[in-house]
Amino acid sequence: MQGNLLMSVKQTSRCTVHVVWCMQLINQMVLNNRRMYADLRSKLLLVDVDRQRRLRLQWKNALDTCRQSHIDAAVNTFQYDCLLDTEIHSH
Repeated sequence: MQGNLLMSVKQTSRCTVHVVWCMQLINQMVLNNRRMYADLRSKLLLVDVDRQRRLRLQWKNALDTCRQSHIDAAVNTFQYDCLLDTEIHSH
């Protein structure tokens, strides 16, 4: 009976060691998955920041172009009006 009890204790001990090892392995996998998720999220955020920066630059360039075209149109209108005034007063 003692021999069976000793074998039972050894098997229980091995099972306990195996369970602890499995739990450590699972914990390690969970930590690795969290780190990979954090790295992926960080990379995606950086890509999004870069995309937002490029879009803002495109918007600013378009706004500058639009403003310049309004300025050019105003200058051209003013020059045309001045030319008309000069021609009217010279005749």
